[in-house]
Amino acid sequence: MNTQCSRVKLTCQTPNNAKPSRIEADFSGGHITSDGGLLLSAQAASQMQLFERIAECFNDHRSPQRIVHRLESLIGQRILGLVHGYEDLNDHEQLRKDELLGALLGCVESSRADCEALAGKSTLSRLEVAAAGLQADKGHNDKGHKIQANFEQLDQLLVDLFVESSARAPETVKVLAE
Repeated sequence: MNTQCSRVKLTCQTPNNAKPSRIEADFSGGHITSDGGLLLSAQAASQMQLFERIAECFNDHRSPQRIVHRLESLIGQRILGLVHGYEDLNDHEQLRKDELLGALLGCVESSRADCEALAGKSTLSRLEVAAAGLQADKGHNDKGHKIQANFEQLDQLLVDLFVESSARAPETVKVLAE
């Protein structure tokens, strides 16, 4: 019995929040990723505008002309990494070179020659410190604390996402006191 191979190519567009580009899968080698599930996760996040909505819950005091990694892409990179099992920030030293992740987040090329298109572990660590509220007693002028979380907005966003995920909005949402 002869095996017949076909050169079928699969294509898809990047999600709405990313810079428009076409992703093509042709199964013949070249630049390879084993994280094809990123396409589904990024599409779901895009439909909810998840990364943009979370970014709105942060105050970004970084100098706009010096920003290499947008807040939405930092949040997206970290969330997609977690969803796909990359829980350690050290994993992002390799993930920052992943072309699929970069395309999905609209970060194909860096604006600076000395930086990758996606963030590394140190940049993402600063974001996590802000999200955890660990810098609450320090000013935003400190190098590592230029991004600050608004916890009331984050709390409200979680409630909004929960209500939106229901086929029928719940009549009440019980809030448990800490």
